[in-house]
Amino acid sequence: MAEDSAAGAGAFTIVLETNQRHPAAIGLYRACGYTEVPAFGYYADDPLTVYLGRPLPRRTAATS
Repeated sequence: MAEDSAAGAGAFTIVLETNQRHPAAIGLYRACGYTEVPAFGYYADDPLTVYLGRPLPRRTAATS
């Protein structure tokens, strides 16, 4: 899973980018705990782009 990979690489948060034309994807991400975050990058000025993020669980040696 992308979240496991990101956490394993030392990331503290994960951000997904999607489009308002994909309400099912947005609903799935929100159901998994993602909330809107500030836009950034190539699509930052696109009014249809939606950025959703969530913090990742802290990994310890016992959970690695």
